[in-house]
Amino acid sequence: MNSERKWYHILYPISAYVLWGSLFAVTKYTSGKLSIPVLAFSRSLVACIALYAIVLYKKQPLVKIQPGDKKYFIAAGLMGYYFNTVFNMAGVKYAGATLSSFITIINPFTISILAALILKEKLTWWKLLCIALAIGGVLVTSQSYVYAEGAALGIFLILCSVINWSFASVYIRLISGRYDALIITLYGMVFSMALHVPTVVIDQIFFSDLVLDVPLVLCLVYMGVVGTALTMLLWNKSLSVFEASTCSLFFPIQSFVAAFLGALLFQEEIRPVYYVGVVMCTTSIILNFVFSNRSTTPRLPTR
Repeated sequence: MNSERKWYHILYPISAYVLWGSLFAVTKYTSGKLSIPVLAFSRSLVACIALYAIVLYKKQPLVKIQPGDKKYFIAAGLMGYYFNTVFNMAGVKYAGATLSSFITIINPFTISILAALILKEKLTWWKLLCIALAIGGVLVTSQSYVYAEGAALGIFLILCSVINWSFASVYIRLISGRYDALIITLYGMVFSMALHVPTVVIDQIFFSDLVLDVPLVLCLVYMGVVGTALTMLLWNKSLSVFEASTCSLFFPIQSFVAAFLGALLFQEEIRPVYYVGVVMCTTSIILNFVFSNRSTTPRLPTR
């Protein structure tokens, strides 16, 4: 492990995934009452406000992005904060919170492959073992889920979300050594807002009407502040400390939280075999942490 790492740094990815897991349940509730463009726009807007408030509170200067790094910020905003958000919310709407969270655990595989190709991170035997355990745990756990109508479309949308998030995570890892996690998150979120605005305007003009109540407003605030601003900060901080492939192996935590809340709040049925998958995925996390080796922030590719 990097000499700058402390034992408590592991709380960054763990906390991020716990909060993301809760976001699946909130998204399931709000997607039944508001359109996806409105949800995505509201979530990003609240997150931008919260992040900028933190910047003002910390009196942190808004640093200038180096010309060669702009493409990575654009990729983070486009793939990580726009397409990922839209596809994820739509996928949860049709597939449910539990099933959607299960599918996202293939992120360790996609991120690790992309990290090896783009960041030149080594795919050691223990990482491959952890990935195999995590994916195997997902396959076992998915057998415990009772599929609902429309799940096929939801699965496809969640897979699109996974691909976009994997690319974004790798690109964020590339610049995490030169920019603070708060700045990366804020700039990426602001760029995504430039895409959310026209989307929500078209939606409101031609397709839907906005109707809000107190529970919905509270959910939107939670999604923006906790589920987006805070989690993105935690995730970007994780990427500044650990390798991208290492961070991705904590994904099972997200699914456990989402499955628990899905069963508790929406009566999404899961079978006893679910717990076999839980053990497999948890083992992958423990092995990953035990065998995690020393790593450094990778250099940017030659421009």
